[in-house]
Amino acid sequence: MENVKLQERAKMVDNVFEFRRNDRTLWGSNVYTWAILDDGLRLNEALYDYDKLMTVMKHQAERYHFDIYMDVQNRNPQRATTLLGGGWTRIDDDKQSVLVLDHQVLHDDEYDDFTKNPTEYFYTHALKRYCKEGITMGEIKVAIREYADFWKHVEERKAMLRDEYGSMQFFRYFVKSPYEDYWQDHRGMRATALDIRRHPDKLKEVLDCYFETQTKPALAVGMQTTDYTGYVSPMNTAMLACNYLNIKQFEKFYWPYFKEILDACIEHKQRIFFFVEGVMIRFADYLSYIPKGNAMLCLEQDDLREVRKALPNIALCGGMPSVMLGSGTPEECVDYAKNLIDDLGDGFILCQDKMLSYKNDAQRETLQAVSDFVLNYKTETMRRYREWIIRILPINCFVRLIFPIRKASGLF
Repeated sequence: MENVKLQERAKMVDNVFEFRRNDRTLWGSNVYTWAILDDGLRLNEALYDYDKLMTVMKHQAERYHFDIYMDVQNRNPQRATTLLGGGWTRIDDDKQSVLVLDHQVLHDDEYDDFTKNPTEYFYTHALKRYCKEGITMGEIKVAIREYADFWKHVEERKAMLRDEYGSMQFFRYFVKSPYEDYWQDHRGMRATALDIRRHPDKLKEVLDCYFETQTKPALAVGMQTTDYTGYVSPMNTAMLACNYLNIKQFEKFYWPYFKEILDACIEHKQRIFFFVEGVMIRFADYLSYIPKGNAMLCLEQDDLREVRKALPNIALCGGMPSVMLGSGTPEECVDYAKNLIDDLGDGFILCQDKMLSYKNDAQRETLQAVSDFVLNYKTETMRRYREWIIRILPINCFVRLIFPIRKASGLF
């Protein structure tokens, strides 16, 4: 049987990219580990139990009725990383948070080892830093199987949301500028900031190598995608680390690779979804060449109204402040959502401005109030359109009546 709800949402997403009118604004979920806490569970309890995570997602769908999901509890594969004994995340149930530690895998004297043979570097240098000391190949194989099982359950949660609730996912593949992977996975924030000043040429060599051997193959897989039913976009990218770069650094270490990713998506007519942290308005000019219908920006700290003026070619997502969801009243949150929807109109999906990860990022009452409002609110544009139809309806009825009379009588 066809999933009518999914088809309706997919059509609405098409309209958002093309800035066509929808009856209402789509409602997106940027909810992460907050959903676990909302269910009254401890993080250590839920992140190791896939049945509990399935229940968490069901409850999220039934309470908040999101049209589209950013996360289905796929950010923290704790069972696999625990088996490896490494990783840089620490669950703190007292603080109700998952902490990410700044870390270095690529050491100062290993740039040449990386660029010479990234695969060999991974097995001879990096792997032992990801894992506990003395780990055996048998233990690594068990962890790999556990990691595969984790993603199997992620796909089951996606299928449940799609088939039972007609909900969509924001993206399918994730391809970023190599600078993002460099600081997140290899050098850490502090060491990367030093590399820009102390070893800029070595940094550029590593980024060039990473782009050729890692990013381009991943991008090629994404470009082959022809069916992404249930997804807003086949491709997701992120603008995170650019917050720590000035314009000259951005143009040298970030933009050349990023532009090639964007150009490939444009050439293959693949929509691309940008997940943005911090403020990106200073980079707006770099994105102004993207054709309308190709891209959507999910924004955190930017004023969406300013971005709309600067980039009228790109659809927008976000806007609902987590600080208001966490400390405001339901009435305040609904008023804010209404004004934002009325101001932005077409080409917009309402979503939380931050990844809801901590207990105080939202209250159930405020999130439910915004959900109820968005799902039932007709946009200002649509309301004016309906009022116009009502005003001309008597004229229309008169015309429909008089034309048959005129034709029959021959008097006119």
